[in-house]
Amino acid sequence: MQASEDYHAIVTALRGSGYFNGQWLATGTSKSGIASALYAYYSEKKGYNDMDLYVPFCAPFCERVDDPRIGQYQYLNTLTTMPEVREKLLAIDRAIVSKSDLSDYLVSKYKKENKGSIKEMQDAKYTEDQIVAKILANFVNVSRNNLFEKLTNIPIDTWKDYIPDPTDKSTLDFTRFFIEKSAAELMEYIQEHPKASTRAKTEAEMLIFYKDYPTYAARYSDAMTKDFINNFLPNTTKKMIFVYGENDPWTGGAIPDPTNPNIQKILVPNGGHNDLINNEQFCPKTTYQQIVTAIRQYIK
Repeated sequence: MQASEDYHAIVTALRGSGYFNGQWLATGTSKSGIASALYAYYSEKKGYNDMDLYVPFCAPFCERVDDPRIGQYQYLNTLTTMPEVREKLLAIDRAIVSKSDLSDYLVSKYKKENKGSIKEMQDAKYTEDQIVAKILANFVNVSRNNLFEKLTNIPIDTWKDYIPDPTDKSTLDFTRFFIEKSAAELMEYIQEHPKASTRAKTEAEMLIFYKDYPTYAARYSDAMTKDFINNFLPNTTKKMIFVYGENDPWTGGAIPDPTNPNIQKILVPNGGHNDLINNEQFCPKTTYQQIVTAIRQYIK
């Protein structure tokens, strides 16, 4: 609410200057996408008429801190691209925690780079096996966090063929790279190298990616989210266009399909967690035109 009041004060001041008398659009991506949607929500409650249109990109509305639609990949598991990705990534998880060249490398790397943490565990009387187990669990989390970042920022079809087979010793160096590097570094690699990789062969399901936040969960209230979804969206007179990426994990928390003619929801095929609608690598041209046409109904 405070952010919306701040926006209102800024817009009021700019309009009052006499230099900004045209139409106004509020937009943002991810957290700022949520902020732009809640700007509409609180503006209606306060009677503000600052904006002609609100266009939130990739704005999830979580039902709780550990929302399973996102954290446990319930949404992603509905996508046709996920079974293959699941199979490959589970093989990497297993390789990290097994007695293998990969796990030996990761333990050695961690010990060299985190001597303070190792000393703390030794001082706390952890056994060597316990220390190794904690190190490898950390790398499973690193791998999963990187996965979430890659699935968020880069279309799955762009990088899924690069997931290496950790049981193939010829791909060991790239397996290390894949675990340790960020989405941006992976994208840079993909742009510089032709597609070529082996596939992990396993029928097991992907381990659940789930983190518990008991302290925050105890303070979390979904009252505002429920009011936004159940009361505001079906009845608001504010004009809003929500844009989501098909392959974005956060689309698990997307708004329901709208029944209010003032609300539109557009899904970018194979899209990720971004607003790169004018880049055909991230958004098909037909979807770009659909979004632009929708915006031009309100912003001329």
